[in-house]
Amino acid sequence: MEVPRDFRPFSEAIEAETIPRDHRIPQVEPFDGTQDPSQHLTNFRAQMLICGRSMEVRCKLLMGTLKKAALDWFSGLPDRSITDFDVFSRLFMTQFVANKKKPPITSDLFDLKQQREESLKDFLQRFNEVALRIASLDERMAVIAFQKGLRSGAFDIALEKASCQMMSEVRAFALSHIKTEEGQIN
Repeated sequence: MEVPRDFRPFSEAIEAETIPRDHRIPQVEPFDGTQDPSQHLTNFRAQMLICGRSMEVRCKLLMGTLKKAALDWFSGLPDRSITDFDVFSRLFMTQFVANKKKPPITSDLFDLKQQREESLKDFLQRFNEVALRIASLDERMAVIAFQKGLRSGAFDIALEKASCQMMSEVRAFALSHIKTEEGQIN
């Protein structure tokens, strides 16, 4: 049986840094190598802003979030190759860049369609979740995409007559319609 070798990818300075006993472990979902590495680092950095630890401690804590293939990758790094958190972050991103999710663009909104049994409220929420992730949202195109994604019906016709130009107007109009619908049901 092969015994795994000891691995020491951290510099001596990082190894010498101790994690305080009172330290709260960051609440970050473990990274197994299949998720978006950029999202993992963003989540991790957000947690580190809360607890404010040194860059050396951050290296150790980031290592603690790795599992499966990601931990195998880490254990295979050359000795003393991680000299600071920036180096660790770059190596991490380079290794797992293929898993980075492409951010949505405005035209992706045209792929969203209200399902047969999906309520207007649920469709609006699903549409907004995608729209919020778009860096340079073209408001007018988003309005058109929302209209095109709606099932045919009374709301679809009413929205067209409302001539909304901005998604904030569409949201307000839809929420008003939803409140009316919910009031009729109750």
